[in-house]
Amino acid sequence: MATIVGGIATSHTPTIAFAKDANKQQDPVWKPIFEGYEPVQEWFREKQPDVLVYIYNDHMTAFFDHYSHFALGVGEEFGPADEGGGPRPLPSIKGHPALAKHIATALVADEFDLSMFQAKGLDHGVFSPLSAMMPHEHEWPTAIVPFLHGGVVMEYRWLTDKQFLDAVAVAMLTPGPVVITVAFIGYLVAGLSGGITAAIGVFLPTYLFVVVPYPWFDRFSDNPQVKAFVSGVTAAAAGAIAGACVVLGRRAIVDPSTALLALGTFGLLWRFKTPEPVLIAAAGAIGLLVFWLRGAP
Repeated sequence: MATIVGGIATSHTPTIAFAKDANKQQDPVWKPIFEGYEPVQEWFREKQPDVLVYIYNDHMTAFFDHYSHFALGVGEEFGPADEGGGPRPLPSIKGHPALAKHIATALVADEFDLSMFQAKGLDHGVFSPLSAMMPHEHEWPTAIVPFLHGGVVMEYRWLTDKQFLDAVAVAMLTPGPVVITVAFIGYLVAGLSGGITAAIGVFLPTYLFVVVPYPWFDRFSDNPQVKAFVSGVTAAAAGAIAGACVVLGRRAIVDPSTALLALGTFGLLWRFKTPEPVLIAAAGAIGLLVFWLRGAP
């Protein structure tokens, strides 16, 4: 008979992992965050749980081609996923197939829509906070049963992967940041009102917490610690964008013609700084031309 000894809720931002790997625990910016994990570390030392049932959302990295609402890990072990810059240098964490089987049997008996997986890496949703909470120099002190749910594609199935790519393309054609993709998603889910609501939900917090208080923030812009923090966040964002490009490329570049379009677009951006909307519109026209030349119905 298993006993539930407790539960933990934590942020899983990837910047925690970056700071941990760079030994920033005593940095004035990061020290309060890592100190916040110390009671959790003590709790783990006291309770010594045999297994963690870990619930998190994958970020379209290891599970980009897996479309279940919920996926239960049943493997013997799970390593860090490659999110675009190579996997983190962490040991794999042991799974618990027997417990996973028991959970799966109970859920399926209750007609819960479930899929199972093994031999897939787990991304920063697991290993970023876990590396701050538990010792792991040689091995992890516990096993894990990862229980994942995706986002708009995997959890709610609002979009297919093709629709997601289309949303990015549409966003690139419009003025403003590519995050306007959310308006496309909102429109698909709830029509015009959904698109407007999604766009407001993304841009209003930025306006309220960045644009409005900017004069106050600007007073600290020359602070070395603030500069270091912004540099770290910017680097992390660049890495996340690069990782997303790799994931999207695997789905969009499927034959020689799409590979040539991708290379040509990259070359034009690199050499001539051609505006993205012009490139996307031109690529769309070329795609139509290729479609017609192939005689597709």
